[in-house]
Amino acid sequence: MNSEKNKNQKDIKFLKMYSLILTIVVVVVLVRSFSNNSIQMPDIIRAKGVVIEDEMGKARIIMGAPIPFVKHRIRTDTNKVKELWAKKFPENWFGMYKNEYNHQTNGILILDENGHDRIVMGSPVPDLYFGKRIGPGTGLIINDEKGQERTGYGILNVDGVNRVNLGMDNEKGTEGIILTLNDDGTTGLVIRDIDQSIFLGKADSLNWFTKEYPFNGLFVNDSGGTKYDFNSWNKIKTTTNKK
Repeated sequence: MNSEKNKNQKDIKFLKMYSLILTIVVVVVLVRSFSNNSIQMPDIIRAKGVVIEDEMGKARIIMGAPIPFVKHRIRTDTNKVKELWAKKFPENWFGMYKNEYNHQTNGILILDENGHDRIVMGSPVPDLYFGKRIGPGTGLIINDEKGQERTGYGILNVDGVNRVNLGMDNEKGTEGIILTLNDDGTTGLVIRDIDQSIFLGKADSLNWFTKEYPFNGLFVNDSGGTKYDFNSWNKIKTTTNKK
C-alpha cells in the first residue's frame, strides 16, 4: 500500500509540474503572437495634422495639409500682429494682412519659443508678413527671431512662368542676393539694396533686372540710373557712366 501511495504522489507531482510548464509555454506563445500581430507599429500613419509641444506646452513643430491652428503662433494671433507689426505700416495694411495674405502651408512649420515662424517647408509657403508674394511658391523659408524672412530656396510661379530662386534678405526685408534661373531664359546673380543693384547673367526676354533683352553681361544701376551696361549682344549700346 505504501509503495502504491508513494507512486501516486509522484505521479501527481509530475502532472503538476507538467501542467505548470505547459501553462508557461502557452502564455509565452500567446504573448509573442499578440505582440507580433496586434501591437506592431503600423506601416502607414494617417492624420489630419500633428503638433509637437515643448516642455512648457508651447507648440514648436506643426505638420499638416494644411498645418493646424495653434494659439502660440504669432502669425495667426491678430492682437499680437497689431502690437508687433501694424504700427510699421499704413492703416490699410492690417486689413490686407487678415484677408488677403496667406498664412498657411501644406508641410512643416517650426516655431520658436516666442511663437515666431522660424522655418517653413511647404507648398505653398506663407506670404511675408509685410507683403504678398508675386506668385505661389514651393520650398524652404528661414526667418529671423522677429519672424522676418531672411533666406529662402524654392520655385516660384509668376504668371505661369517658373522661377527657381535662392535668396538672402537683409534686416530691412530687401533681397540682398538672388541666384535665379527662370523658364523665360533669365539666369543670373543679383546683388542689391534699396538704391543699388548689380546683375551678372543673361536674359532671353524682357526682365526686371536689366529692362534689356537679349542681354548677356554685367549691368550696374543706382538711384541716378544706369552706371555700367556691358552687354555682349549690343556692343554699340554698351555704356560706362562714372558720374
